[in-house]
Amino acid sequence: MLGRLRCKALISLFAVLVMGIRTAQAHQMLYDQDGYRLAVGIEAGLGGFVVGNVDTGAGNVNTNAPFEGPFPASERRITRGWFEGFAKPFVELETPFFDFGHTYALVSVVGALTRGSGDATSSLAPQGARSTTSDAPQHAALEDAVVGWHSGNLFADSLGEGRIKQ
Repeated sequence: MLGRLRCKALISLFAVLVMGIRTAQAHQMLYDQDGYRLAVGIEAGLGGFVVGNVDTGAGNVNTNAPFEGPFPASERRITRGWFEGFAKPFVELETPFFDFGHTYALVSVVGALTRGSGDATSSLAPQGARSTTSDAPQHAALEDAVVGWHSGNLFADSLGEGRIKQ
């Protein structure tokens, strides 16, 4: 009975923590005059994780690790810790399009990385299916590339203001 109560309390605490986690965001308008607008911003997130008693104490031996260093290949690790993060900077632009509404553009790039001494994937899986952070995975790529047009007042009499967006 006490074990079930403790489990429910831990699940409730975990749920409260997860609901409170958000990404950090910043948005700055650099220019806003005569229908021309230029804004930049960034979204970012970082999380740290620790898993103890990996594979019920079996741990793992990293066959790809160098013989020297903080985690040599021969050392069995039963605790793993790592962090993951991402950053997504972006630029937004709006300009008047003669008397036919306005154009807009958005470009963003996202980069992510993982660092640490392992992750929660089982070390008892076949070598090819194992997951490890020892090779320091990271990647950056184009996330958004958008160009469009808003009708503005062009069809305001028949459809209403700003009804067409392409």
